[in-house]
Parts: sequence; C-alpha cells; structure tokens
Amino acid sequence: AGQNIDVVIEMENGIVWTINSDTVTGNAVDVNFHVDVDTHNIPEDVVTELAEDKAVIQLSLAHSGEFGCQPVLTVPMGSENAGKYANLFYFNEKTGVMEFMTYGLIGEDGKVDLRFLHASEYAVVIDTQIMGEVIDGVDAPLGDVKAGPSPLIFIILIACIAVGAVAICYGFRKKEDRA
Repeated sequence: AGQNIDVVIEMENGIVWTINSDTVTGNAVDVNFHVDVDTHNIPEDVVTELAEDKAVIQLSLAHSGEFGCQPVLTVPMGSENAGKYANLFYFNEKTGVMEFMTYGLIGEDGKVDLRFLHASEYAVVIDTQIMGEVIDGVDAPLGDVKAGPSPLIFIILIACIAVGAVAICYGFRKKEDRA
C-alpha cells in the first residue's frame, strides 16, 4: 500500500482487473476476482425496467462484499459501442432495486474501465448518456472526457475581471471630471 504500484490480473474473455496499491485499505481481504459475464442473475423485469430497450450486460462477481481496495475492471463492450457510456448499476438484493454506481466512456477499442467498491450482481447499461450521479467513495469515473476545471469557469473569471476593470476606469474618469 502507498507505493503507487498497479497489479494487473488478466482474466478470460478479455477481462482485466487493475488494482493500484494506493487504493488498498487496512481492511484488505482474500478476494476471488472471478467474473461471469452475460449472466442472468438479476430478475428480468428489474433489468427491463432499468434499461428499457438499451443494450445490457450483466456481471456476476464471485467475491462477496467489499474488496479492501478499489479495483478497476476493464470489460470489452464491443467496438460498435465506442463513444457511448457504460453505466454500472448494482443490484441491491435486499431492496430489489438497481443502484447507479458509476460510468465509463467506452474507448475506440470497445473497452471500458469501471471502478468497483464491492462485489455483487451488476448490470452495465450501454447508452449515449450518463444515467445517474456517481456515488460517494468512488473517484471520478475513469475514461471520462473531462480533465481539469471547466472552460466556463475561466470565461466567467475573465468576464468578472473585465467588468471590474471597466468599473474602476469609469470611477477614475468620473473622479477626474469632478476635479
């Protein structure tokens, strides 16, 4: 922990887990990282209500509960989905509700990186838009196209400075006219 080292676990079907040592907590546990793809463990009516007519891939993680780290799962979504969002939902078995976790932008290679907090049953809904807000405890979504502050902030800041400069100049000019 704390050494910024990536451990990469390559699974079958092109699935890759990446664990950065900086995300390992003191609660690290033995973890089974096996992932079954395209399962049907979530009730069909729940998935249909969530996704409507959008493409869905269900993931079933062998481990149960928290990981003791924040692993990133790279999942092939198909190059035909490049530029779309993979919206990750957790199936809460107690409530029977799908809970939005995070999203990732599907790359040109058809793969997406998704950060996980715990293992369970998940559905990934492929859409042209983000379907929820990221939960607390998950860093900014991986592969997100935004980097750094919004350009709008800089435009507003420049506009405020310009207005202030004009106001100061106008104030000096009024003062000179009175003198």
